[in-house]
Amino acid sequence: MKTSALLASSLVCGASAFAPAPQSHARSTEMSAALPRETVLAEPDSIEFGSVWDPLGLSEMGSDETIAWFRHAEVKHGRVAMAAFTGWWAVGAGGRLPGEI
Repeated sequence: MKTSALLASSLVCGASAFAPAPQSHARSTEMSAALPRETVLAEPDSIEFGSVWDPLGLSEMGSDETIAWFRHAEVKHGRVAMAAFTGWWAVGAGGRLPGEI
């Protein structure tokens, strides 16, 4: 009895995790929402050098959309690298999934 009640409650709670979240405001995913190149390059984010560090001159390639794409790709690859490090650390610490794959 307790097992079936626990299973039923976990199914109900688990199903709510996949329900769509209400959208209160529309997000702009257009490339026109990117900042212009002049604004990006006028205020550098590097404190050490006082200017944008771009040894390959990639910020001069293309348009504002190209710079936005480069930034998006950099953030995405950074997140993948952080996830890979976390997995490497977890396996190194002895964490294993149950069963055999």
